[in-house]
Amino acid sequence: VEFESSGRWPEDKTAQRKVAAAMLLSMREELLSDLGIESDVTEGFLDVRYPEVVFRVRIFHAHEFTEAAHRVTNFQAPTSMAPPDGETLDRLRTLWWRPRIRAAMHAQVLIQPALAGAARLCKRWMASQLLSGYDDFVEHLVSAVFLRPAPFEAPTSLQVAFCRVCWLLDSFDW
Repeated sequence: VEFESSGRWPEDKTAQRKVAAAMLLSMREELLSDLGIESDVTEGFLDVRYPEVVFRVRIFHAHEFTEAAHRVTNFQAPTSMAPPDGETLDRLRTLWWRPRIRAAMHAQVLIQPALAGAARLCKRWMASQLLSGYDDFVEHLVSAVFLRPAPFEAPTSLQVAFCRVCWLLDSFDW
């Protein structure tokens, strides 16, 4: 669940997480009283148990990550600034960047349906090369083949896209 920015959110990160936990508790109570849906809540997320599926709900507020995102993406920042800690980077990656990348990928798949099959094929090939676990990297490579296909046309089949990814890996000036 993503909230818009508001001046009413506390500035302290601990307080922000406590407010988010209170909202998750409120959501749990409403789900149980209004719909009879059971769920488990922790300070970080709400697991909604539906008959055969469990949905994990997390509260996201961009203000919590603005400073960390700025430190990570600002190449003009002084090197004396300490980088964000691992937990902050993980939350930033999980709650901010990954959903936006997924939304952009979904939009591209609707425009170019071969992209989804090409991504699956490339991930399977990477796993066969004992390079599994680089799903985000593979998706970026496949997207690059479709969004910046020069010197070729954009691929129209997943096999051609796979060949273009291999060509990109071979010809890129690493």
